[in-house]
Amino acid sequence: MIVDKSFELDYVGKGTPHNGIDTNRPTFKPFWEVQYLNNGLLFGGTKKECINWMAEFYFDYYHKKDTTEVEAEKKALKWVKKCIKEAS
Repeated sequence: MIVDKSFELDYVGKGTPHNGIDTNRPTFKPFWEVQYLNNGLLFGGTKKECINWMAEFYFDYYHKKDTTEVEAEKKALKWVKKCIKEAS
C-alpha cells in the first residue's frame, strides 16, 4: 500500500514474490517492509517497527520551538497511523 504518497508498506509472507529472497524456503520468516519512495531507502521488521521508521521522517515537521521531542514523536506517529488508515 502507498502511504501519504511517500512510502510503500507491504507484508512479505510465504510465497510472496520478493527480489532476492526465496520466500518459499522452510526457514523463511514473514516480515513487513517499507520503502521511502523519495530515495529508495528500505526498512524491514514488524509492522510497528516499520510505522515508527516512517514516523521518523515527519519528526522535523512536528518538532518546532513550542513542541517538545516527545510531543513531536507522538504527532508524527499519529500522522503516519492516520495515513495508513486512509490508504487501507
